[in-house]
Amino acid sequence: MKIIDRKPIPPSNYKVGRNSIKIGTVVMHWIVGNLASADGAFHNPSRIASAHYGIEGNTIFQWVGEDLTAYHAGNFATNLKSIGIEHSGGELLADNTRRKPSQQTHETSAQLVADIAKRYRIPLDRNHVKKHNEVSDSPTQCCGSLDIDWIVARAKEINTPQGGDNDMTDDQRKALDSLQLAKTEFSLGNLEGTANAGAGALRDVKRLENDKVQLETTISKNEAKISALEQEVNKVALGLDKCQSDLKDAQANPNNMELGELIRLVVTKIFGKT
Repeated sequence: MKIIDRKPIPPSNYKVGRNSIKIGTVVMHWIVGNLASADGAFHNPSRIASAHYGIEGNTIFQWVGEDLTAYHAGNFATNLKSIGIEHSGGELLADNTRRKPSQQTHETSAQLVADIAKRYRIPLDRNHVKKHNEVSDSPTQCCGSLDIDWIVARAKEINTPQGGDNDMTDDQRKALDSLQLAKTEFSLGNLEGTANAGAGALRDVKRLENDKVQLETTISKNEAKISALEQEVNKVALGLDKCQSDLKDAQANPNNMELGELIRLVVTKIFGKT
């Protein structure tokens, strides 16, 4: 589905961000006028009101990004978790009746609602697609004669693959809706990604364990080499001690001066002194 016109509005008419609250509701409105009148109202910086989308026939305006909080529901908590959609219709006609939103407006709305529900995993039922007068803190007749039930049913049809849940029982559909709700409310929508991340972490742990074993083996081999070198050093040290002892004996025995001189030369070569 394609948004064919985008109409950014003054920042006074919406809130940046959503206070980290997940989108889980769609709130439906009627303009009490046409799309042009809503566009003019939301471009008024002092209006402090807005909606994310507006529909007239097959035309869709987007005034506020979905990651932003539009002021539309008459209830701030609902604003934070919802997307608001305005529909052309509701103005008073000459015969004192109010103009009903056209069938094309209903069809375009169903396509938009289906798209939003699919992207945010919002169950397509009347607990999650609501009229303005069902959530507002102030009394309102909005959304008038807009047929919400038809839009929800049509959106569900759009999102149901051919041959999908058409043969499901009511209990099976309720179970599926409950699962979709759980995924939305408990952030379980990306279980596959979470599982893949977990598997990757497990592979990293196994790799690190293998690296640890190899390192421990290398350390053990090096310790054995160090031990062997220490033994050799001890042997050399014992030999030197023997040389020094023999030198002292030779110096004390004048009859063995030739041997003493030889030992002295050896010690001098090794230690640099006698």
